[in-house]
Amino acid sequence: TKYSLERDENANFSTATAITLSSPTATSIAQATIVTSDTTYYYRVRASNSCGNSAWSAVADKTIKAIVVPVAKTLLVPSQYSTIQAAVNASASGDTILVSSGTYKENITVDKSVKIKSVNSYNDTIIEPNIAGHIFYVTADSAEISGFRIKNSSSKDGIHVYNANNVKINYNFIDYVSTGIYLDGSNYAEINNNDVKYCYSNGIHLKNSGNNKVYSNDFLNNTNIGVIIDAASNNTIENNNIKNNGSILSEGMNLSNGAIGNTIRGNIFKDNTIYSIVSFLESGTNYVYNN
Repeated sequence: TKYSLERDENANFSTATAITLSSPTATSIAQATIVTSDTTYYYRVRASNSCGNSAWSAVADKTIKAIVVPVAKTLLVPSQYSTIQAAVNASASGDTILVSSGTYKENITVDKSVKIKSVNSYNDTIIEPNIAGHIFYVTADSAEISGFRIKNSSSKDGIHVYNANNVKINYNFIDYVSTGIYLDGSNYAEINNNDVKYCYSNGIHLKNSGNNKVYSNDFLNNTNIGVIIDAASNNTIENNNIKNNGSILSEGMNLSNGAIGNTIRGNIFKDNTIYSIVSFLESGTNYVYNN
């Protein structure tokens, strides 16, 4: 027995196309062909042997739907968008925002999974707040902030991450803000190669946040504590310089409120006011070694 297969965009098969089977006796087919999106195609089959052809089968139909693959864009500030916030508003998740050298006075809410990067470096790409508030307020997973000088917010944070996972913060210089980097309810962040100095409160604060990696940063000369791990678990604090923190009698690092399972290794603690290394307050088992 042999089989014949036809396809048409009309249910009456007035313009039918015969589909070649891999062999005359094949009973299935996998076909790669160009079809039109949002179009219904109709199929029918019949058998033939030495006695002749059978009647055509009942008609089967299939509607083809397009698979839209988003293409990430690059948005330019200020040549395309005058502010970073305008670029964020116009972006879609997966886009990259490149910021040219200059001073930008704005408070930026990052509510999309975008990468925000300076074209050059933090030496000449400066962000200061326009109003009282966090300079960067991040609420989207997988956002990235890289290459900025972030400064002059006495009552709010340089970068505040709230309930967002897999955020990356790297190669920034953050100074003269309340807390340099604050993670609240945020997990799996990578925070590396930042200079966080002269903050009015703390260098970095991890609150109710877990599985974050904080490495190769400088936390220096901050008014209170260099690093706070607050009710946070399974974070890794590694190869950081934590020095000269605590002008009002505070410590280099503080673990408190049930902080547990955190690893602190390979850091340099020096000249912090009360406890140069680490203080534990109502914390669980943590791992501190090779500092």
